[in-house]
Amino acid sequence: MDALLNLDSPRGNYVCSSIREIQDKLHHSLISKSSDTRAEHTSITFEFRHNTVFHLNADTENSNPDGSINPTSQSQQQAVARSVNVSETVQNQPADDPVLQRTVAKHIVGAMGVIDSSSWVVRQVSRSAQGWNFTYICKDSLQAWNRANGKNAEQPIIASYSGPGSLDPINSSRPAFDCRGTLTIAFSKSARSVIVKYNHTPIHKTVQQLFELLAPDLPPPPVNKGNASNQRTPKVKRPPPTEGEEGSRRKRARKKGRSG
Repeated sequence: MDALLNLDSPRGNYVCSSIREIQDKLHHSLISKSSDTRAEHTSITFEFRHNTVFHLNADTENSNPDGSINPTSQSQQQAVARSVNVSETVQNQPADDPVLQRTVAKHIVGAMGVIDSSSWVVRQVSRSAQGWNFTYICKDSLQAWNRANGKNAEQPIIASYSGPGSLDPINSSRPAFDCRGTLTIAFSKSARSVIVKYNHTPIHKTVQQLFELLAPDLPPPPVNKGNASNQRTPKVKRPPPTEGEEGSRRKRARKKGRSG
C-alpha cells in the first residue's frame, strides 16, 4: 500500500525518524551558518513519516502561561509517559480540540528549541482540509515584541534617547535584529506525515545589549608623573634693548599716560 501511495519517495524535505534525528539535522544546518556574532537566515523543512514514534514526556502537556516553550525545561524532562505513532496523530484528528496534536507539536518545538537556544510562542492554531496546523513565533523576534508592546501609541526610534544619558526602557528592550523566527507544524492526512517548517535567523540582541557592545571605551586616566607639575621651566631673559629701542619705549609709555 505504501508503494502505491509513493509515501517513501523523496519530497524535497529532510526525512526524520525520531526527535533525536531532527535535532542532529538542525544542529548540522546551523553550525555553519551561525555563531555568537553572526548568523544567516535558515529555511528548512523536516518530515516525520507515518511510522515514526514520538516518546512523549510526562510534562510535555504543561506549558508556560503565555504558550511559550522553554527549551531548558524540555531538556530536563527524561521520564517517558507514553509513545505515540505519527499515523495515529494524523488520521485521528478531532474537529474541535486537538489535544494529542498540540502535545506532539509542543514536544517537537521544545526539542528544536534546545538546539538553537530559542523560546517559541504559539501564534496561531488553525485547521485545514488536511488537518491541524500550529504556528509558533520566536519569543525574541520583532513580531513578538510588537505584540507585547502594541498598546503603546508611540514606538520610539531605535537608539533614541528619552533623557540625558539614558535609553528609553521600551526602546532598549526592542530587538536590534529581527530574527524572523517562525516554526510551523502541520499534520497532513494526504502525506500521512507531520511536516515541520523552520524559518529563523538564530541571533538575538536587544538595543540595550547592542549599545553596550558598541559603546566606546573610556579614555585612559592621565599619567601621574609625581612632582613634574611643580617643576617650572625657567623663563628666557629678554636681551637688553638698544639705544634707539629704549628711547622709543619710554616715549610710548608717556603718550599712554597723557591720553589716559
